[in-house]
Amino acid sequence: MSYQYRNLTRSDLGKWVNFHTIVYGANHILNDLPYIKWFLGSSPDSLDQEYETLIATTETGEIAGTYGVLPAKLRIRDEIFSFCWYVSGMVHPDHRNKGIGKKFVDILLDKFDFCGVISFNEGVRRNYERFGFHFFENRTLRRYIKILNSSAFDLVEKIGFDKTQAAIDFPVQKALKQEENDRCALVFAFEKDVVECVNAMRPRVKCMIVRSSDFLNWRYILNPRIHYEIFAIIDKGSWKSYIVARREQFQPTNIYGSRVIDMAGKLDNVIPLLKKIENNARERGDSFIDYSFTGNYFEECLNDLHYKELIGTNYGIFPLVSSPIEKRENHEYICIGSKKYDEKLKDITFSDLYFTRGDADRDRANRPY
Repeated sequence: MSYQYRNLTRSDLGKWVNFHTIVYGANHILNDLPYIKWFLGSSPDSLDQEYETLIATTETGEIAGTYGVLPAKLRIRDEIFSFCWYVSGMVHPDHRNKGIGKKFVDILLDKFDFCGVISFNEGVRRNYERFGFHFFENRTLRRYIKILNSSAFDLVEKIGFDKTQAAIDFPVQKALKQEENDRCALVFAFEKDVVECVNAMRPRVKCMIVRSSDFLNWRYILNPRIHYEIFAIIDKGSWKSYIVARREQFQPTNIYGSRVIDMAGKLDNVIPLLKKIENNARERGDSFIDYSFTGNYFEECLNDLHYKELIGTNYGIFPLVSSPIEKRENHEYICIGSKKYDEKLKDITFSDLYFTRGDADRDRANRPY
């Protein structure tokens, strides 16, 4: 059978929903039209009239496979490149093992300077290996956690881990001393000078998504399904740091937690923001706060604030997903590839990277459980 490969358009969305209902089930966030219109088509780096996302159609026009695409800009040292994340690639069960996934990857590597993925299993990994992607020491997103109250251990038990051992390894942390001078401003929109926060992280961070005001406003302010807590330290109009977090209910329980999704700035300017998020989480009774990222830029301040890193078999001991909670392996690997500029990545190591849950699709909206 032959397939036609093309960009997804608005007129395809009905078929898109039917396709994802078959492969994922009816109650999935990729069937939520307001969300996917924003998610796949509203990035400032998207096309004007159609989506960057690819579909493969049969001779009768039915969707045989999709490859979700989130366009962005990638900075490697002092150079800016076109870039896209691969998200939610899926082939219909009747059309698998016919080279559709490989063709998607090939098309996108021709179009973008660099392409990347966060989270994939071993089967998918082999596909990226064929194209020479870089896997950065085969490391995953790092995950740090701070336990705020003992309800966190009930979540541990509900997904099949030992809550008693978890309480020993990850004890409840005492509340922080309240800041006398609260410098944390509530953010309703990112301004152009927010780039100062990111620039402050150079040169320790050599590879990251370009976090412009347009990009951050699309990603966090305009999201139609998620409300984020966003704070910044702004001194006389100069942006020093920002933080983005969200609160999640761990369904089907009544236990909540907070996740830091993204932050940027010098360490001494980020610490007050982390304290602000923690104080808010404690006031509403959240069980824990976690943060996932690559590299080591924020390692020092997280340790100073008594976060603990989840490593090895403990990575998923506290729920990675919330709707519903379940036991999951750590597949949060990252890889980046390029046909045009592969040499730019040859001396980039894991510690040079900065990617978070706010990049790619590791921070989706939840459908009711």
